[in-house]
Amino acid sequence: MAIPDISDGPLALTRRRFDNSVHALADPVPVWDHGVCRWSDSLYVRLRGAITARTAGRRRVMAGSRAPCRTDVLVWLIEVDSTVAGWEPDSKGDTVERLHQLSARGFRPQDCGLIDDYCGQIERWVIGAAELLGDRQVAVALRLPCPACGARWTYRRNGSEQIRSWALKVSESGCSCSGCQAFWPPDRFEFLAQLLNCAPLP
Repeated sequence: MAIPDISDGPLALTRRRFDNSVHALADPVPVWDHGVCRWSDSLYVRLRGAITARTAGRRRVMAGSRAPCRTDVLVWLIEVDSTVAGWEPDSKGDTVERLHQLSARGFRPQDCGLIDDYCGQIERWVIGAAELLGDRQVAVALRLPCPACGARWTYRRNGSEQIRSWALKVSESGCSCSGCQAFWPPDRFEFLAQLLNCAPLP
């Protein structure tokens, strides 16, 4: 009796993760307010609306001394739009429509690795969008090296000063490495704990 080849991966679970990640980025979100359910725009739509948003400040800024849009939001949108367009080059729809078309595609078991790549990218976008909108939960540093790249620290410049921070950080949204951009969603925390040699939960 032949042993079934499971090297292609669990397609159903991978598809579910992909559908969830697309939903988190591209679909409206139900919000309960005093017992009444209303629908909030998706993260992607909210980011599009935030591109011209201004942060209130104490000092008045002279006209022409700042960019006409939020450059951090613009960079996020360019990355998302261009990447998704590359995933669905034959589609003439916008980014949300392309994501839904991609989600409806018929994948094969051997496509699990490709779908995982899609999921990891979209999940990073979701976290980045929430951070840009101020929705992101507080991230806690894990004082351990990243199991993907081995980095313990990352560095960034603040003027002439170099700031060092822990590479691996965890929040309710997932765990990410700011060095190699590796990401583990909450449903992978148990696997991540094994990689980090953490003691099992009681």
